Amino acid sequence: MRELRARGIIVRRWEKPIIDNYLRITIGTDEQMDRLFYALDGILK
Repeated sequence: MRELRARGIIVRRWEKPIIDNYLRITIGTDEQMDRLFYALDGILK
């Protein structure tokens, strides 16, 4: 989550026990999706 925030991607952590180990991502536009994929690609490499 820190890496996404550092790249300007807004993330939110859920505090409920059933989903506290997951990251939910909501994307609005194609441009936002491209930006997220680019950020994730840089983080995972």
